[in-house]
This record gives sequence, structure tokens and C-alpha cells, in this order.
Amino acid sequence: MKKFEFFVLFVSVLLILSTGTAAAWDIYGQVRIYNGSCNTGIGMNGVQVALHNPNLNLHDTTWTYTDVAFMQSHNLTSPLGIYYFHNTPYDLNYSVEVILPLGVVCATDPVQGPWWNANPRPVGDNPYRCFLMILAGSEFTPHTIGFWKHQATVAVTGQGNAQVPAAQLQTYLNLVFDIFNGQQYFPIAGVSSVSGAPLVPLDMLNTFNLPNGGPTGMNHKAKKQLLALVLNIAAQYCYAWQSISVDNRVVSQAISFGAHMITTNGSSLATAHNAMDYINNGITVPTGWIPGTYGPIYYGQGEESVVAPVVYVPETEMLLGNYPNPFNPGTIISYQLPQNAQVSLKVFDLSGRLVATLVDGWNVAGWHLVNFDGSNLASGLYLYSLTS
Repeated sequence: MKKFEFFVLFVSVLLILSTGTAAAWDIYGQVRIYNGSCNTGIGMNGVQVALHNPNLNLHDTTWTYTDVAFMQSHNLTSPLGIYYFHNTPYDLNYSVEVILPLGVVCATDPVQGPWWNANPRPVGDNPYRCFLMILAGSEFTPHTIGFWKHQATVAVTGQGNAQVPAAQLQTYLNLVFDIFNGQQYFPIAGVSSVSGAPLVPLDMLNTFNLPNGGPTGMNHKAKKQLLALVLNIAAQYCYAWQSISVDNRVVSQAISFGAHMITTNGSSLATAHNAMDYINNGITVPTGWIPGTYGPIYYGQGEESVVAPVVYVPETEMLLGNYPNPFNPGTIISYQLPQNAQVSLKVFDLSGRLVATLVDGWNVAGWHLVNFDGSNLASGLYLYSLTS
């Protein structure tokens, strides 16, 4: 089996975090994809985590986010998926719970037993609690806007045969509201909600009947594709984490891209529409259609109250590690920017020959992940370089 390895050209600084005092302490940890080890695996941003203490009548929620210092101080391999409950009253009767994202379940171990990765889990005297997730399925059978429009028409008129019964269709619409309505670039009227409530089949049909012409035609067409796509997620015809493009973008990145272009009527609205159209038709999206600046979000479900996720804006530019390393054939390279910048990310072999240009354009401030496919390269050592 071929193995590829990268050297990273930066110096890491270990930051030690305080564990709190006897009167108050922090409860924290990471939610990440399980890869066989308890300290490695890519973290999952945008996951809701709940903290409970019946003795103190305390119930609090937060969202996982990016924290590079936490990664370094806890010897982790991914800065994503970090959660923190700051300055909670000291008590040994807390439990912490992950509100499981759609299409993701807790990993289990037949030897160690169900307590090993239980959800919810007692905190006890150790405030550091991590949750290891595995992907629930791999099916990719998305349905088109024509399919979903037919389901809405039958539910509204009572005429014809539906593949999705009206009650099940409403369940999917409720899930769309729970999963997406409070996320970044949402709510979107006629897609995630109507007047602050879930859509009903008539609202769904009204969206699919929006006119395609005129100055708002492209916005309407993109809304239809986005509604079909989030319904495909709710029905688990596809999953938010699935790779759906030649350059390894995932479905949730397409959703974020489409929602952003719709809410801002952005200049890439037509491209976002086309990308979602491809996905809903089960077609692989071409390279470059979905910008890598939209990080993969693992949309959660469950609690109606939505807490805005922490937005991490780094203070310095930094090129971070890639994961996995060694890899075969793909790996994820990460870097951070303190402000918007023109960025070039290139890969070289040890002779200095350029073998790939992964990023060459404008990036927004924040945390960035870039997929690199080395399947066309020989085994060996490679270097990557970030210029901004």
C-alpha cells in the first residue's frame, strides 16, 4: 500500500489551559469522528452539546467550534469539535450529552462495553469528556425537486400516489426546521421555515411553484434546489458528511454555499444552484464549484433552542498540520487567517517541483480545511507551502 507523508513548516507552541478552582470549574471536551484511537480523528464543528445537573437544576447548551490552543494543549490531531462550559459551579453530579447530528451515531466497543462512549455520560471528577462518532450510513440516493414537488402535491390535494406519506413528509419538514433553521446563513423563508415555524406541505409546494423568470428567477431556482437538498438530508437519502465533488467537498459545504448565496443574492448564485442541482440528481459536482472556504458543518438536531456557535477568528496566520499523516491517498490540510487575504497553497516534492496548487485566490478570515488527493503521485515525502 502506498503511503504519503508531509512535513509541516511551522513551530507549534503549547498553551496550557487552567482547570478551574474548587468553587467553579470548566467542563470541556471534543466531539470527533472515531478512527480507532481515542486521541485522534477529525473533530466535528456545529454539534450541539448539552450539560445537565439535576441537583443544581442546571441545563445548558453550547456548540462545538475550532480551538487550536485546545488541540495543542491536549495533544489532539484536530482543532475542530471543541466544546466548553465555562465557570460552572463545582459539583460531581454533572452529565454531558451530545445532540447527535443526523446520520451520525456514537461509536461502540464490544470489549470495553457501552459505558466507554456513553451518551449522555457522567462527568464525575474528570471535567474532560470526549465523544467519538461514527457515520451511520453510506447510501447516496438523493431525489430531485420533481420528486419532492410530487410528494407535496399529493399531500395538499389528496390526489395521486405518494412515495412519502403526508405524515412522514411533515416529519421531514419538522426535521429541516430543527436541523437547519438556526444555522449560519439560515433561516430562509420557504426553505427552513415560514414565519418562524416549520413548513407544511402547502408551504413546500408554494416554494416549488415560485416563478423561474424575472430578476428573482435564479434566486427562486436556487431555493427549490436547496429545499430539495435539505429534505434529502432529513430523509437520509444522503448525509451531510458525504463527499460529492471531484475536489472532495461534502454535502454540508454545498448547503452552506447555497444558503449563503441565496440570503445575500451573491455573485455565485448560479454556480450554487448548479452544484445543488447536480447533487439532487446524483451527479458528481465538478472541481471548483463549491468553495473550500465553507467548512464542513455537521448539522445537529433535537433541541428547539438554538445557541449561536462560537466563531473562532485567529490572531495570527498559521499553517497547521494535515490529517491523516501518513495518508493514502487523501489528506486534509488546515490553516488559519487573521483577516481576509489572497492565499496560495502549493504542494512540492523534495526536489522543489510543484506538484499541486490547492488554493489560489481570495480567502476570508478564519479556519480553513483543504482536501488534497495524492493518488496520482509516487510514494514519498512532500512539502506544502502557504503564502498570503
